[in-house]
Amino acid sequence: MAYYIDIKEKAFQLYVQGASFDEIVEETKVNKKTLLRWKKREGWVPRKEKILEEMQDKNDEKQVELLADLMSKTSDLLKQTYREIKEVGSFRTMEGGVAAYIQLTNMILKLQPQKKEMKIDDVLGKVLKVLFDHPKIGLVMDKSKDDIIEKINKELGDEN
Repeated sequence: MAYYIDIKEKAFQLYVQGASFDEIVEETKVNKKTLLRWKKREGWVPRKEKILEEMQDKNDEKQVELLADLMSKTSDLLKQTYREIKEVGSFRTMEGGVAAYIQLTNMILKLQPQKKEMKIDDVLGKVLKVLFDHPKIGLVMDKSKDDIIEKINKELGDEN
């Protein structure tokens, strides 16, 4: 029996989505032996692998963009925190403030994910934990906690 190309393509798409051959048979009404023959003859395995690899590459690119944006926003938050610390007068000297700022910046850079698998929520959680746990910055962060969380939620809400 000859099948239209759209039936073959629908069967392949179901295969790519992870459907079992029994599920594909049920959905397309094509004999299982025919499906297995198409899989072999039309190279479904390498085709599927290529599609999944392209999807992963796109996801990786998006993840990198989101992480870069997060780091930029974190840097802005760090600058704002430093300004507030300076206004509160938590440091005896400007050099002390700059030293704390450099130390905090270095901590944040260490938290920057080296692996693409690290989730943005994990990075943000670690950055905020460092900021809130810091003996001097934590006081300012705690004072502005509701405002900071509101701004973060607003920023993250705008991206989705």
